[in-house]
Amino acid sequence: LCEMYIDPLPVRPAVYVSPVNEPQWKWGGEEVSQEGCHYDADTLAAFYDVFFDKLAAFNAENGTDFEADVFESGCYEFHPSGDDIKDYLREMSKYDYFAEIDEISVHTYHTDDALGKRRRFARFMEKNYPGIAVAATEFCEMESGEFDTIESGMFLAKVVIRDLTMINAVDWSWWLSVAAGGYNDGLVYWPAATEGGEDEVYVLKRYYTFGQLTRFISAGDTRLFTKSSDPAGWAGVDAVAVRKPSGEVVVVVVNDGAAKSLTVSGLEEFAGAQVAVTTTTASKNWAESTLAFGGELPLEKNSVTTFVFG
Repeated sequence: LCEMYIDPLPVRPAVYVSPVNEPQWKWGGEEVSQEGCHYDADTLAAFYDVFFDKLAAFNAENGTDFEADVFESGCYEFHPSGDDIKDYLREMSKYDYFAEIDEISVHTYHTDDALGKRRRFARFMEKNYPGIAVAATEFCEMESGEFDTIESGMFLAKVVIRDLTMINAVDWSWWLSVAAGGYNDGLVYWPAATEGGEDEVYVLKRYYTFGQLTRFISAGDTRLFTKSSDPAGWAGVDAVAVRKPSGEVVVVVVNDGAAKSLTVSGLEEFAGAQVAVTTTTASKNWAESTLAFGGELPLEKNSVTTFVFG
């Protein structure tokens, strides 16, 4: 399972300034209530030429260290027509400020849990911009309703894990922490946020499956290389592993299917050790247990499980 170190997740500066959001999309019309920063690729590149100068001047004058968040791409899927992420990067690369960019932010919309789209984007970045990291800064299930199911929870965990492992995302953010309800975009719901809504707070299953990752993986952890004998995803198993500065290793596994045991290699240093296990299933939320590690990780049916070694 764990074979080599990849770059550590950086500890990000306190404040990033994001002046543009999803420039590909042409938000507008009488009903628009959020967002609306459409720029063609050449126009956005020219805008950033001004913005970087203004931000540098502001930092120098005020003793701040704000950094630019570039460029909140609406998705990293490539399109047969119209501007997509490769067009924006190509236009920005024509300017001197591009040399200052060591990270771009992208949204995972329209990619969902797809394998092929991630592989294509990862190959593109590795070939053309190997020195630029990728931060996955927004995603939700864009559907009406509230899906309080383990299937929805596993879906979220898959999206996160595949962004971390396949496009090497250095961090990952869900769209809304707290929502009013009625749309599938929240981790915590508070109906009182809308007029006439009940004053209650509740969470969906994905709150817990997301926590299987966020409670255990932190800035400064080093992601470990993981490979699977099931690259097509037919077995329903996805995994991400990190080594913490303390030496602990955290492995998070999604098992979308029947109960099974996952045989792993590369963790021989923990043979016989007690491993802390936290599991979320349809009937459990962050259920805690331990196991003596003997080379296999037991996975419950339709589950997201976190194993902490050391």
